[in-house]
Amino acid sequence: MLALAPVVSAGQDSPGGPDCSIGAAFLARGDVDRALKSLTGVRAGVGTAGDQNAKGLALLLSGRNDEAIALFDALVGSDETFVEARFNRGVALLRSQKYDAAAADFASVMVIPGHSLRASAGFHRALCDEAAGRRADAVKHLRAAIAVDPELVDAHLYLGILLEKQGDCEAAGAQYLEVLSRRPESLPALLRFGICAHRKGFRDTALTYLRRVVEAAPASAEAMEAQKYLVMLE
Repeated sequence: MLALAPVVSAGQDSPGGPDCSIGAAFLARGDVDRALKSLTGVRAGVGTAGDQNAKGLALLLSGRNDEAIALFDALVGSDETFVEARFNRGVALLRSQKYDAAAADFASVMVIPGHSLRASAGFHRALCDEAAGRRADAVKHLRAAIAVDPELVDAHLYLGILLEKQGDCEAAGAQYLEVLSRRPESLPALLRFGICAHRKGFRDTALTYLRRVVEAAPASAEAMEAQKYLVMLE
């Protein structure tokens, strides 16, 4: 998830005219190449904050992390309350494997009461923590994200995976069921729940869920993994 702030005036005149807002619209539709072309003239410190944030996102999605970070640095430096730019900088830092700096950005978003990015910031901070070898912290921040938004399915799935890595298949299975209650056809959740059931000794349950994976998407990577366990169980 990336944060595309509304393209509105931030107290500065935009030199790019309507093309800048068009570029942000392209970005919102997922057309990164056309967005970058429309936002070419937008520079750090020039134009609306929304236009600059949009260009930073386009650069980030194009793999130009260093340029994106520089642009988000300028945005946050000029307005510390620009939460979307801070969040996006965190994503760019995470992609650049600068885990501690990214975690700091996500931490600052997590503590803003009522902000729509709090849960996603918790999820991304967990990614930073695990990458940096802080698995216990990752679990803590995933739980915090879920407390803010119980419907954040990716957080339930990721938490299940981390709990499974810690050997707690029962707790992991509960998280996979949370995913399946919202996305019944989630292949990763079906697979992981089946494997957890197998590890806990529930053969019939394991067979049921593993077969569902194969039936739903026989050519998928999840089905290939499920087949390995089915060979042992059947």
